[in-house]
Amino acid sequence: MYTEREPMKNNDQIDQVYTTLLDKIDLLLEDHDPLVIAAVMMAQSMSIYRTALSEDDYNTMMTSILSKRSEIEPFKPRGTLH
Repeated sequence: MYTEREPMKNNDQIDQVYTTLLDKIDLLLEDHDPLVIAAVMMAQSMSIYRTALSEDDYNTMMTSILSKRSEIEPFKPRGTLH
């Protein structure tokens, strides 16, 4: 479990990672099925949560994600989906 993390003072880190990943997703969408990309990202995300959070916090995160499923907006790629 990751125990040492700097508190996030602003959204700069989130914005930087979001933009970096969006750029990579746009490239992947040129040659790969969007459902394959989403499945891999979801599996990796859950693995990171499992590693970084306690068991209770992981379960809380998974419950929170599931409970907000109807609030998720469709992905709007900068390119076009196949």
